[in-house]
Amino acid sequence: MIKSANGRQRPFVQHPILVVPMFTVGDFSYPSGHATGMELQARILEQLFPDKRDALLRRARQVADSRLVAGVHYTSDTEAGLALGDLLYTEIAAKNGFQRDLATAAQTDGIAAK
Repeated sequence: MIKSANGRQRPFVQHPILVVPMFTVGDFSYPSGHATGMELQARILEQLFPDKRDALLRRARQVADSRLVAGVHYTSDTEAGLALGDLLYTEIAAKNGFQRDLATAAQTDGIAAK
């Protein structure tokens, strides 16, 4: 919904002579869904693996940066995606039962909650 509302063309569409993508995608560019999803996952996983926090966030940034290298996003797309992932995590974590559900999922998967 956010991408459609913004309607921002991808770099390779807007600047076909300057940007040759590694692959093409068909929807809009802003914000980066990959960056959003990876940041959200990193924030959730850091609740289970707090000692891996830096590595998880670094990996989310690497995925975001890979979208720039691939020519399918602008920097502002990935920055907005990372920020949106943080915002979504904040909203989800504030919900009643989030910690309980996370602990249940960890137990089901045999992960010792930290």
